[in-house]
Amino acid sequence: MPRPEGHQPVLVAEVVSGLAAAPGKHFIDGTAGNGGHTRALLSATAPDGQVLAIDWDPSAVARLKVISQDPAMKERMLVAHGNFTTMEEVARTLGFTPSGGCLLDLGLSSLQLDAPDAGFGFDAERLDFRFDATAEIPTAADLVNRMPVGKLADVLRTYGEEPLARPIASAIVRLREREPFRQGAQLAAVVAGVYRHHYGKPSRRHPATRTFQALRIAVNQELENIQAALHSSLTLLPPGARIAVISYHSLEDRIVKQFFREYARPCRCPSDAPRCTCGGPYLAVVTRKPVVPGDAEVAANFRSRSAKLRIAQRLFNQTPLIKQT
Repeated sequence: MPRPEGHQPVLVAEVVSGLAAAPGKHFIDGTAGNGGHTRALLSATAPDGQVLAIDWDPSAVARLKVISQDPAMKERMLVAHGNFTTMEEVARTLGFTPSGGCLLDLGLSSLQLDAPDAGFGFDAERLDFRFDATAEIPTAADLVNRMPVGKLADVLRTYGEEPLARPIASAIVRLREREPFRQGAQLAAVVAGVYRHHYGKPSRRHPATRTFQALRIAVNQELENIQAALHSSLTLLPPGARIAVISYHSLEDRIVKQFFREYARPCRCPSDAPRCTCGGPYLAVVTRKPVVPGDAEVAANFRSRSAKLRIAQRLFNQTPLIKQT
């Protein structure tokens, strides 16, 4: 079955190798999207391995269900709708044990970025940015049309690392008084205008990239969800299973790196504790440095250029008592 046109999964061979996929193993693809990594894992685990494919986007779930009817994948591919923070609950409900591990690909698919009606791109017909358009959460339009200027600037600065956060927020608040923001092109044009005013020259990439990223992260609570999913993996994965995470910007990668490092520590007890009671370490870091796409992959798929893959393996120690922050 052909892949959806325009979308190419990243670091496929590296994911399959890094997860040590082999016949008979079971995996969770917590961000299955268009099924690229799911297909590769099913191929590597044939003839009797299974993959539980989970996605938050209902349109992606519909595509995955079509893929699962392929005779080569039927009976071995399970599909579920849900945020990857719920993968432990989904797996237990289905009686699925990820003996091999799980994958989290934190990027948007090309289909989401390129489709004007998906609500993510610079030409989006509506400022939505929700991964699940049926979720009862504020949209990007709600944020830009309602947030006070200071709070909006904080969102752009914190989640987009946008150096012009305050001027952009001020321009948005000033212009929304004339007409509410409803479409991606409206917002992109305002941000581009601020960039031209401050820098007087074209940006190497679209000047609204950081603003759109920040709003998408805020709408979907992406960073909080990453933390929750990583903590969930410690109780979900059996000893020996691996977790692979592909991130696309420094905020995501920093969370993954720090989480792996923290739970790979031999002891997490307070420094004044008379003896170790934490039971660590819980993870072994497989990738000391992130795995990144080679030149050939970037040439074939420019959107892969920022991808970073990190992998850790669950150890045989007890499940930690986790205090989430």
